[in-house]
Amino acid sequence: KGEIYFIHYNGKSPEKVEGAIAAPMPDGYVMKIAFPQYRLRPYCIRSSAIRVTNLDTGMTTEVTTELGENLAALAVENLENRRFRIAAKAIARATVKYLATREAKKGIQKDHGKLAGSLVGLVGNIISMITERADLRCWKTLPAEIRIGRCILEPGNYKLDVFLLNKTGEMIRQFPLHKISIKRGAKRFVFFRTID
Repeated sequence: KGEIYFIHYNGKSPEKVEGAIAAPMPDGYVMKIAFPQYRLRPYCIRSSAIRVTNLDTGMTTEVTTELGENLAALAVENLENRRFRIAAKAIARATVKYLATREAKKGIQKDHGKLAGSLVGLVGNIISMITERADLRCWKTLPAEIRIGRCILEPGNYKLDVFLLNKTGEMIRQFPLHKISIKRGAKRFVFFRTID
């Protein structure tokens, strides 16, 4: 017999968004600490089934995919594991900006008076708030999950139809895949992608 492995890339990977904390300092300066966090992108397909029809005999076999890897959960867990390192870098970056602004304010205040020093402190604080951004780079084209199904078949020619199911098992939609020939002892891989 031969085998077909169905690889279903489902959903959209989570995207990074910025979270921020504002920390007021004793001298009135507001330190912004920005950090990335993941926001899950919803998808309604929860599983898939493939109907495999032998074109010679008309016999059908149904294969239901199972979760192989939850990439969305892995991404969130990976970011969570690096949370303290990311927070330390963000705090260090914000502290350097604060100290630089404070020193510039003191220097201008000494040379040009209190009003000029306060103005430099205000401008420095505004620039610091605007430029403090979290690293939001992420791979948005990855699926949220990889589902896998396997079917063992007699050699022959087959037609493949995919049925997409929601969390209650109701069919959302269906579509045909390409026809495929299976030879004795062969292993074939069929990939398809859904994002809804």
